[in-house]
Amino acid sequence: VTSRPDRVDPALLRPGRLDKHIYVGYPETVSERIDIMSVLSKQYDLLSMTALRAIQNGDIFSDFMLSSGDPVRNVNSHVSSLLLNERINTLSAADFKAVLNTAHLNAVNEYLENRASSITNDEKSNHNNNDTVDKVCVEISKKHIINALKVTRPSMSNEDRDFFDKIYQSFREKKGSRSKKLNEDAIEKQQHTALR
Repeated sequence: VTSRPDRVDPALLRPGRLDKHIYVGYPETVSERIDIMSVLSKQYDLLSMTALRAIQNGDIFSDFMLSSGDPVRNVNSHVSSLLLNERINTLSAADFKAVLNTAHLNAVNEYLENRASSITNDEKSNHNNNDTVDKVCVEISKKHIINALKVTRPSMSNEDRDFFDKIYQSFREKKGSRSKKLNEDAIEKQQHTALR
């Protein structure tokens, strides 16, 4: 597995060495983003049902847009969808995983803050004497995910992404032309054998 096919020894790329070359790019459509978030969210047993439904039907992205507070987003829905796309389009699958991790941490921090503010002094002294740990189920809400979307930055800049896209494009073109050449050679060989 590599993100730099241009750095792989050409001897390894010859036919018969590596059978499969698979390119996994950035998600390009809303449904791809929804699929990625849905698959990733299965790793979190702590998601609230509302958050899970919002991820599965794509509402999480429109709710993110509505909660941004950017006045331009409230003026024109077409402009807001363009701004949403500009922000969300730069996120990779790994970035969406980071969004859910951040949402989880936000939920835990919120729980701990609420718990700390609700404990009285007597409970604090009793709690310090007690070495048992209470198991707690912290639920990740839609609000936590939207806040995480706001603060999660893309892992790659647009310049880096363009650089890698050029590398991948040239690699795919080479592979495609090599496959085409191999197919042409095979057809020619079959025709030559059929004429004998």
